[in-house]
Amino acid sequence: MSILDKLSKGVGKAADQAKFEAEKRLRISRLNDELSKLDRDLEQAALAIGKKAIKLRVAELEDLIQDAETIEAQIAAKKAELEKAKAEEFKEP
Repeated sequence: MSILDKLSKGVGKAADQAKFEAEKRLRISRLNDELSKLDRDLEQAALAIGKKAIKLRVAELEDLIQDAETIEAQIAAKKAELEKAKAEEFKEP
């Protein structure tokens, strides 16, 4: 094998390796970009879930609070009725 053949093989190998490394860096860069996008998508999904959960909880709490307020109003009315009943005195006919 002549020196020119060895040199040609060496240059070819270096070119192949350089091409491989460039393609590898490109793949790695593309994968990193895709992972970053997926991370952002996941954060957005989690945020959407959180917002939805808050809305559902708020709606549930509003219903529960309204129920409690209704019961409190009924209690106040019954207490007033009780106090009125306690305050009643016998009146001769």
